Amino acid sequence: MRGSVFLRCACRDPQSKKFLHARCPKLGKVKGHGAWWFRFSAPGPDGKRRQPMVGPFPTKKIAQEELTATLARLGGGGQVQDRALTVGTYLTNYIDGKIDLKPRTLATNREAIELYWKPALGHLPLVGLRDHHIAEAIRAMLEINQPSPEGEHPSEMLRRMTTARAESVKTSLAPGERRTKKSTKPLSPARVKRVFAVLTAALNAAVPGKINLNPCDGVVLPRARKTRPLPWSPEQDAAFWAARDRKLAAASDDRRPTTVERQRIWADRGLRPSPVMVWLPQHTGRFLDFIEDERLYALFCLVAYCGLRRGEVVGLAWADLDLDHGIANVRETGDGEDPKSEAGVRALPLAPIVVAPCGPGGNGRWKTSWRGAPTGPRPASFSPAKTAPRYRRSGCRPGSRRLLTGPGCRP
Repeated sequence: MRGSVFLRCACRDPQSKKFLHARCPKLGKVKGHGAWWFRFSAPGPDGKRRQPMVGPFPTKKIAQEELTATLARLGGGGQVQDRALTVGTYLTNYIDGKIDLKPRTLATNREAIELYWKPALGHLPLVGLRDHHIAEAIRAMLEINQPSPEGEHPSEMLRRMTTARAESVKTSLAPGERRTKKSTKPLSPARVKRVFAVLTAALNAAVPGKINLNPCDGVVLPRARKTRPLPWSPEQDAAFWAARDRKLAAASDDRRPTTVERQRIWADRGLRPSPVMVWLPQHTGRFLDFIEDERLYALFCLVAYCGLRRGEVVGLAWADLDLDHGIANVRETGDGEDPKSEAGVRALPLAPIVVAPCGPGGNGRWKTSWRGAPTGPRPASFSPAKTAPRYRRSGCRPGSRRLLTGPGCRP
């Protein structure tokens, strides 16, 4: 296989208006006029020889190096990089081929590509993508929903991202889900990091067949502040309830506050010292004592003692509970998918305090439908867990059986 390096430009003949290319009289005489290209012989799909042209390159040396690398790949059975393939086309093909992802993960990755990476970088050739292009896109993400400095206008990349976000509408909604506006909050560094991870994985899949190196390797991400869990102390607990009572009194005036108002004030993050507050054993014990007569009391005991994820609790079937031996077999989540990891398929030992409410001697309300009509054990799933309102655990996840071994807990 052979190849050649040549100089060409985009000048036109004054009479015929056709491109002169390598016949331009200015080539070699006017410094900086034209660019370097190379041509090589390669087999075509029909068996005939073809001579593709690759370029432009700023110098003859770079063009020769690229020609040498291309001929080496062809001689060793490698692939020639497609310079016509754009980032947008590649990302679309990449995400369409990810058939091994869970539906929610696939939807999240597709959203990152459609709302951010394709508007920002989709027009660039894949082989021409560099780390400074990605860094510029990340800076534009951090400017979304941020006020522009006085006298400055949004960049064209930011405009494309904003337009894509504004035009993004869910084609189908889940039962009971309402159509809402796009978030008006700025993107946090943690969110940018998750979006960046999608591009990194996609470009890793392109190495070495389509590109030689992943340009994401040289990109510096904004520092994401880690939210560290903070346990409730008696002083913080008392301050929280005092602040909540003051807000209730200020919001209700002379009338009784509604349930919605009380919930909104209780969920106000400004009342908490940290976004993630951890229950101590006495808090969990007080909670279980308070809801002892509730229909889902046994379910909350299971969550508090075994530390199941919400999806695993919803997907747990009555047939998966072996109350005689005190074992819960976790096999799937509420949407019918496998647990988050291979280790998620497991058998959990159940403490007696969890087994008692589920058995014949328990309160029996866990096995009733949402309207209270007795239905008995259901082999398919915990229907009350699927129909009950989502339980918000004050930003913490009770993790293990040792959580309730301190003073003030249930026996």
